[in-house]
Order: sequence, then C-alpha cells, then structure tokens
Amino acid sequence: FGVVTQVHLRLQALPSARLTLLARGERDLLTRQARALMEAQLAAAALELFSPALAADADWILALELTGTEAAVEAEATRAIAHSEVSWDRLPPERAGAFWNAVAGAPLTAPTTLRLGVFPDALDELIDLLEERLGPGLLAGGAGRGLLRWSGAATLEALRTVRHIVAEREIPLTLERAPWLLRHALGHFGAYREGVGVLVSKLRSTFDPDPTFAVALEGEHD
Repeated sequence: FGVVTQVHLRLQALPSARLTLLARGERDLLTRQARALMEAQLAAAALELFSPALAADADWILALELTGTEAAVEAEATRAIAHSEVSWDRLPPERAGAFWNAVAGAPLTAPTTLRLGVFPDALDELIDLLEERLGPGLLAGGAGRGLLRWSGAATLEALRTVRHIVAEREIPLTLERAPWLLRHALGHFGAYREGVGVLVSKLRSTFDPDPTFAVALEGEHD
C-alpha cells in the first residue's frame, strides 16, 4: 500500500550467446527433470514447463534457456545434459525466438489468467488442482522461479473455490487478467491465509478510500 516515487535500474549488456533446449514428454518426468537441474544449480536464464495446449505441441515441454559467453553457454549445456534423464532438442536461434514469443503470447488468447506462487516440489499437485477445478487451460510453470500461470475460461464460482483451497495451503494467488465484471466480483488477490481479507479491507478503506489506486485497466463496460 505504497507509491513508488523513485526507481534505480542496473543495466547489463546483452549476452553474446543464447541457447534454447527443449525436452518433450510426460509432465511428471519433466517436472522431476526441472527439479534435478535446479538441484544441480544450473545457471539457467529460463526453465519453464508448458502444457501441450499452450505450446501447441502433442506433449508437455520443458524449455531451458542459457545465456552468456559462448564458452559458458556450452559448458552449462553440457552440464544440463549430464544431469538429464530426457533428450534435449537444440533450437536454431530463429526458431528459439519464435518459440519464446509464441508461448509468451498464447495466454493472451484466453479471457482469464491466474498467477500462483508454488514450491518446485508442489508443482504437480497444484497443476492437478487447477486442471480438476478449472479445466486444462493453458499452463506455464516457472520451475526455477516458483510461479505457475493458468489461462482459460472459468466461472466466478470455480475461481472462488480455487482461491479458498490455495489460501488454506498458504499459496498466494493473483488474478492477472479477466473480464471487468469477474475482476470486480472476485478481486485481484487471493488471501494468503484465512482472516487476511478483513485486514486488507481495513487498510484499503483507510489509505485508499476513493479508491485511487485501481489495478483494473478497463471500465465497467469493458
């Protein structure tokens, strides 16, 4: 409940080399592989799990991106393969750029997007919960960042149920995108634990009574 008035940016030079590796297979195998790479402390710029619907593929995909100098990238690629029980496909640079652009833009085709925080060892359990309560949707799991995004079409009742379940497990939930009426009824953030909603409401009424700091970018008529 604050206003950012000053920001300091630290810029880094673009890496001289960039490599994308893709592994395809069953979801449980890929999530296990992602955890193995994290335990090996691989210097990955990105380690993302994508559902077949989001990646427009027949299988789940684990995407690994390495950046840095030519020597460093090749060394990390060798280490990744050594710690892997899956086969990796090396994408040419032009295909790699198209792949990352496609998976980044795919969620924009769905009306609603949720973001949840999750520990790596709970990723499979949370994906099962979302698929059971909301449907398959478009799923992207940041195995290395503790994030999971679900995009699709869901009812207000289903979203409230998911928010209640994850709140009991102390999993933070954010409604990133949704039609205005749904956002207005649901709110943008899920309770971190039971009882937080009352505190948040009091803080909002005290510090932002109008409300001035609205998150929504659309009007009531969408």
